[in-house]
Amino acid sequence: MLDEQFYSTAEQAIVDSPALPSRDARRLDGTSEGWARLWRVVLLGMTTVSALAMIVFALMKAIPSTALCMLALIVVKTADHWNSRRLTGA
Repeated sequence: MLDEQFYSTAEQAIVDSPALPSRDARRLDGTSEGWARLWRVVLLGMTTVSALAMIVFALMKAIPSTALCMLALIVVKTADHWNSRRLTGA
């Protein structure tokens, strides 16, 4: 059970604490916040890449390889046609 001495010490510590943190404390807090943001970006990127890899793997299993090759050929031919029209100015 907590006694009055504990409460008075706790209240005194709250009163004695500075309103603004020191410069070093703010720098440390900003650094840890920056690292947290970086790790969030890394984890989000890894999650996105793994989700896309699962989707591609499922499509490769579901669609025959000849159909995937034809689809790739269509994409390459379309890109080539669009690029040649852009370069010639037509």
